Amino acid sequence: AGTDLGVSAVVESGGIISSIAVALAPTLQKTGSVALINTSEAADALKAGKGSFVSIDKSSGSFEPILDISFSAATMTGVSLGFVFVPGAQMLSPVYVFSGTVTRGNAEAQGAAIVYFVPAAKP
Repeated sequence: AGTDLGVSAVVESGGIISSIAVALAPTLQKTGSVALINTSEAADALKAGKGSFVSIDKSSGSFEPILDISFSAATMTGVSLGFVFVPGAQMLSPVYVFSGTVTRGNAEAQGAAIVYFVPAAKP
């Protein structure tokens, strides 16, 4: 099931944030900052299988894991910076959000919109 917690931001060229929407747990506090990998490094990580496959629940707008889709190829058409809430650590973690479309897969998957999260923090 989805969660009501989240942050979304529109990041334009040059890394300028043009808008941000926040829904946070009240116990979160700024505790520091992290350096980010660039989008090229994130794309390489995705190609190496280091991303997490998710879909968008259109009714609630939440991201949920998908287990019943089978595909062998997809075209990624967008990338943005996002954040995921880490409940055990009570913190937000930056991720690159890759979006695209399945180009080769089973009947249910063909043409489906897909989303991958790739950790954005430098190791």
